[in-house]
This record gives sequence, structure tokens and C-alpha cells, in this order.
Amino acid sequence: ADLRRELTRRQLDSAELQERLRHAQQSQALLKTLAAPQGTVARVVGRSTLPTQQAVWLDQGERDGLALNSVILDSFGVIGRVSELHASNSLVILLTDPESRVAALIERSRETGILVGHSRRQCELRYLDAEADVQEGDRVVTAGLGGSIPKGLRLGTVTRVERDEATGSASAWVMPSARLGQLEEVLCLPSTP
Repeated sequence: ADLRRELTRRQLDSAELQERLRHAQQSQALLKTLAAPQGTVARVVGRSTLPTQQAVWLDQGERDGLALNSVILDSFGVIGRVSELHASNSLVILLTDPESRVAALIERSRETGILVGHSRRQCELRYLDAEADVQEGDRVVTAGLGGSIPKGLRLGTVTRVERDEATGSASAWVMPSARLGQLEEVLCLPSTP
């Protein structure tokens, strides 16, 4: 019985050490997502239970240097912004949340619009001219307008373009680059004035 208890304790210790190693490796990968490593690595500790809200809770807050609208990324791109801030945790609204709005541009053609959350898997790039140079496969990045999000961060890839000649506008459906369903560790960028 003593040997079984000791074996169980050692297995738990081993699992904990493996998880710490994985966390450290993930944190290093996140810090390399930017040319000049900056920001704070946080863990996702919960998801919103509201069916209309797509958001995650982080284990970092105001005392860790986060601010409202701080930009949050994973290794693949922007996941969203801090919308609710507490001393030791924060709520991040994901790009796909209907309340999310990000100034964006098509990397290839430099066309600009607003990326609006639409569903669990897609966003919509709105307010494009009907003749906008946008096509399937184009990469979408942050436009750097509005102050809180740096220019050039990955947002996603265009999957479909819709043009409305009657209104003289176009929109593009965008698949986010970030792995929004697989978030564990994220990078919190310092807020910019």
C-alpha cells in the first residue's frame, strides 16, 4: 500500500513537471511571435458561459500591466482585446464575438475596412468599396488605426468575397489565424497610448 501511494505521488509529480515544461515552451514560442519580444504571457483559465458571447478569462489583470483594450495574441495571430479588467484577471472578447471591431487591411492590396465578429469560426471585413482589390486567400492584418492595436499583426485569411453593386460596397469573410478553440497560453501586449 505504501509503495502504491508513493508510485501515485510520483506519477502526479511527473505529470505536473511535464505540464510546467509544456507551459514554459509555449511561453517562449509566444514571446517569439513579435520581432522585439514584449508583453506578458497569461494562461486562459475560463471561457464565457453566455451563448451569445465569445470570450475567455485570463489569469492576468491590471496589477500585471494589462489595460482595457490590451491586444491579446496566440502564436498564430490576434485573438482579441481585453474588455473587462480586474486586479488579477481579465476578460478578453475574441475576434469572432459580435461585439468585436478591429481596423484591418488586406496585406497584398492595402484595402482597409473594419473586421467584425460574426460567428464562432468567421469574421466579416466590412466597408470595402465594390471595386476593392480583395480575393480569396488574401491575408488580413491589423491596420494600426485607432491607437490600441499595432499595425501588421495577423488577423486571418479571406475565404469569400461578396460584392453589392446596388450599394457600391463589398465585404469579405475572414477565417481567423488564431486558434480560438485551442487557447491555453496567450501573449498580452502592453497597452499603447
